[in-house]
Amino acid sequence: MPVNREKEPDISSKGVGLDSAQSYNLLHTPKEAIAAIKDGAVGFCLYADKPGHNTEGLIFADRDEPNQWPDLGKTLRVISGSGTGDHLTFINAGNIGCAKAKGDLKGIGSVRGTNWFVDAPGSVHPTGGIYHMVENPDIAELSNDDLPRELRPGSRANSTSSAKAEPIEPLGSLPDDFNPAEVTNDVGITLKEVRRLSERLNYLLSCINPSGYDSLSEADQAAVRSLLIWRFDETDIANILRSCRDRRGRVGEDAHPYKMERDDYVRRTIQNTAIPYKVDPDLAQALLKDAKKTSGSRPSAGNFSLIEVQKAFAYLNGGATVTQLVESGLITWRDGTQKSSVKKRVRRCLSILQDAEYVSGKTHPQDRRKTLYVTHGLSKLRIPGDEEWNQATRSLRKLSEDNRDTEESSGRVK
Repeated sequence: MPVNREKEPDISSKGVGLDSAQSYNLLHTPKEAIAAIKDGAVGFCLYADKPGHNTEGLIFADRDEPNQWPDLGKTLRVISGSGTGDHLTFINAGNIGCAKAKGDLKGIGSVRGTNWFVDAPGSVHPTGGIYHMVENPDIAELSNDDLPRELRPGSRANSTSSAKAEPIEPLGSLPDDFNPAEVTNDVGITLKEVRRLSERLNYLLSCINPSGYDSLSEADQAAVRSLLIWRFDETDIANILRSCRDRRGRVGEDAHPYKMERDDYVRRTIQNTAIPYKVDPDLAQALLKDAKKTSGSRPSAGNFSLIEVQKAFAYLNGGATVTQLVESGLITWRDGTQKSSVKKRVRRCLSILQDAEYVSGKTHPQDRRKTLYVTHGLSKLRIPGDEEWNQATRSLRKLSEDNRDTEESSGRVK
């Protein structure tokens, strides 16, 4: 497939669908591609696993930082025109999905499967360098077992406050063995783990017609919002939606059971959703650590309690003992509750905030029997559920009318 000087495939610049007849008319044979390069063409790209492109069963490892990748063995290797990266070609032996590196490996490149592409040898990089093949043994096989979790279907989340979602990669078909629970966000936390941390998200992904929403479309967007909050990638969110909120067999014909099969609906739902901010990565990790060491499946302290402690610290100028926090008047407790129980709740909050490094404890300078807790940027930590969050959430754009089901908008689906 030809590309332009911005490395954009012709199907994108011409607005042509990848699997359309017009798309196949743009393809070049190897001889035609060589002739075009000689005549001044910028270059070509290869789409992974496309039978009509003679790439059926192939997958690419696009390595921006080759030295940081695990050893995947010898296979066909092409050096980037930039001179720093490369890409490897493999036979997909394990139904490997597309993924951008995340967690500790974030930024090293991506695994490019069905509908993703790499630049072909002979193409010209914007710097003027030429993509060229340097190793050409037999093409090796690659399976999921060869890849660490950070290089399996994962995340790159849009980090701009109140911004639209990032572009969604081509969706294709969900792999038969797709497991949404294993999808990770951009800090390496799996969806299974996040569902332990967020009752709202767990509810939205478990119940097709949750209470509190006027339509299924509104519930779909609420799920997207929660997934964005928890730092999941837009392309992963599309697949999670299609897997967890698939309406087929769960609603009647009047509720559009095949809605999630429509790429345009899934894309609009995600791209029309904005959030004021995302969960702080250090707080997310601290909440997960706390949830894992408690007897229950949830963190030992909820966001509301964390917000109260945050406000109490602000009132007390960023330094306080547990007793001072409890007696600040900003920690709520029901009539009849023992102060000792409230202190335990505050200590659970402090433990989480200490793990996130927003709070530290030291011996009180005036009473060595007590611990003085001091904050480190806690006042700037934005916790979902605070006043800023609630105000911003109320002002978020709802789905446009053309993205709603008129049948749904008339009332809740029974």
